Formats: sequence, structure tokens, C-alpha cells
Amino acid sequence: MAVDFLKDSNGLITCVIEFKFVEMGKLHPLIAITEKKIMHQMNFNDFATFARPSQLERKIDKRSDADFLEKAVLGKDSRLLLFWKGMPMVDNQSNPVFLLAEKELIKTLGTMVYLGSCDGTDYFAGDITRENTPLTVNVVENRLFDPSQYQHPNFPEYYFKGLRMLLPYLQESLLAELLAIGKALLGWHYTHRYCSFCGHPSDIKNGGWSRICPACKSEHFPRCDPVVIMLILRQNKALFGRSYHWPQGMHSLLAGFMEPGESIESAVVREVYEETEILVENVSYLSSQPWPFPTSLMIGCRGEASNDTINPQKNEIENAIWLEREEVMDIYDGSRTDISLPRKGSIAEFLIRKWLEGIII
Repeated sequence: MAVDFLKDSNGLITCVIEFKFVEMGKLHPLIAITEKKIMHQMNFNDFATFARPSQLERKIDKRSDADFLEKAVLGKDSRLLLFWKGMPMVDNQSNPVFLLAEKELIKTLGTMVYLGSCDGTDYFAGDITRENTPLTVNVVENRLFDPSQYQHPNFPEYYFKGLRMLLPYLQESLLAELLAIGKALLGWHYTHRYCSFCGHPSDIKNGGWSRICPACKSEHFPRCDPVVIMLILRQNKALFGRSYHWPQGMHSLLAGFMEPGESIESAVVREVYEETEILVENVSYLSSQPWPFPTSLMIGCRGEASNDTINPQKNEIENAIWLEREEVMDIYDGSRTDISLPRKGSIAEFLIRKWLEGIII
């Protein structure tokens, strides 16, 4: 695959992608797809939540400096984000709260990680879900649209709210990046407390960016799970799917985890066929989004369907449908209410909106 970027006088970037598919065997009967050149326009000044570049300096060289971290966390210009059961602490307006990391507060934390620095301020995230406190089934992150707010006895003036519910309000790139790092890193530490080689309890290292086993000396690093999410087009319509556990009427773009030894393009083709038996060609990358639920990287793609008939695989999804561009516009403006689309801030909503605006063609 060859990729070129061209920028016009208005700052609009055109991505020219040239690639070739090969036959993929019996599982995906895609044959005789010839080499093509396609063009898509994407305004790189616009991003989904968590994806917009910020001014955060991650300071990798400081993560292993214990003296720096000890002084930085107690510095008058340092700030601490608190998480409880995977939820950030917010005020009564749902604004994330930054605290001074006082010594007594630090003692209450189960885990603390260094996020980075910006404009002279060092940022940390701390988990007040103690290591021996199990997560409960009513945790907000297990529900797509749970607006509940939880209070912690040590912070009665604040609330803990699911990060998904904050997506539409996280337009400030630094805040969004800090929350994404904090949630993903703290969640990883909670679920990876033991060495995967020997089973011995491991210790936090490098400001929270790795764990080391004191028994076998193995070092472990935070996981990041790549997921393809695709806007599949055919003429004037796009392909939407529905999962069993979603709220009534909700549909979104198809998505799925990549597998070892698989390219982005191959994953798009495989996932769409596995879920709908729609054949896809001309796959191209559009945009990405860190998705800390718990540790995914969403890779947004576009693809062209070569057949119309959908055969939803019930072991994968509940249903799949084609929607004309005009139908999607009706859903957006509220004139059609039997179908709902992804919330603002998600890359699914971002790609759908860019298709409606004519930026993705």
C-alpha cells in the first residue's frame, strides 16, 4: 500500500491511497479485486474526543526518575485527578476536578501514575479504589447510557461519573488526554497485579507506565488493543449494525478487534463479512481515537461494499441495515425516532457526521 498526502491552499488534506487486495481464501471469497487508486478528503483540524493532539509532554525520560516524581507530585503546581471504580471525580457541573496531591491524600491511594506535564504543571492520576476493593456490578462503565453519579465518603462535595457520559463535553484536548491516560493506566494496573510469567505479585515502575516482577524480574507494559471501526458505503447508503446489549433502537458502525498477524485492511474485510456477509473492497484509513474502555485504540476506516444483501450473523450481532444518507439526516434532526445513533464524541459519530458533511465520500 502506498500513501501520499496533498494539502491545498485552504489547509484541506487529501489522502491518496494506492493498494492491492489478494485472494483471501474460502473464509472471505474476495477474488479478482484489481489494483485501484482512490482519494478521500479528511479535515485533520477536526477530531473525535481523546484524538485531538494536546500540549501534554509525556516526559518519558522522567518516568524512571524516582526523585523527580517524589518532588513533582508534592509540588505546588502539580495536580491530581482522582478515579474511583474507573470513574473520574467531577463537580456538580460534571467538570473534572483537579486536586493538590497532599501527603495525607496520597496515603489513601491504591495506585498513582504520572501522566505528564504542560505549561509547568505536572499531572498525576490516583485510584482511590483500594487494591482489595472489588469492582461491583453496578459500576457505571458497564452501562452505555447510565447517567448515575456516585459519591465517595471522603469527598462528599464531589461525584464520580462514568467517562462515557462526559464525552460530549470533553472538547479541551489536554483534559481529554489526561482523562484517557488516567483511566486506561489505572484500569490496567487494577487487572494486571500479578506477573503473567510466574504469578508473583508485581510492583509498579516508571511512574506507572510498567510493572516489574520482583521474583522473576519480568517487566510488563500497558496493553493497547487495536479495534477497526468502519464506515462501509455503497452508493448513497452506509452500513449500520446493532449489538444485543445496546439501548432499544441504537445502531452504529460495525467494529471489531484486530487479530494477531492481521493488517488493518484485512481486519475490516474480515469483520464486516463475519458479521453481515457483506464483501468489502477499497479499504482506506481515515482517523483514530484512543478509547479507554478499557484500553482500545479505535482505527477508523472507510470501505466499499460490493454486494447489497445483508445476512446478519446472530452469534455476532443482533441486526444490520443499510441507511440512505437522507435517512441518517432525518435521525440527526429528530424527524425519525425509531433509530438512534452513537453519542457525540465517539469516533463512530465523528465518521458518520463527516460522511453527511461530504468530507468522507
